[in-house]
Amino acid sequence: MVITQNMKMSNEQREIYNKIIEVAKHLNGKLPDSYRHPKGRNPNAHVFQMIKSKFGCSYKDVTNREKLLLYIDWIKLNPC
Repeated sequence: MVITQNMKMSNEQREIYNKIIEVAKHLNGKLPDSYRHPKGRNPNAHVFQMIKSKFGCSYKDVTNREKLLLYIDWIKLNPC
């Protein structure tokens, strides 16, 4: 049996990860163009980077789950 990264996550982490991926899919094609990304922007990387920028750590290390989920919803409504 192959153990993947997703199998090592707790249920809470998996739920947050799935929400991040859902928001990234929503943002696909909606992020503004950037000269730094001539082939287009990666919405998955964008969401993870926004979280790291806001909280100073990975989504796995954020202690306030409710605040993290609210911020993920905010990113969905405010692509930048």
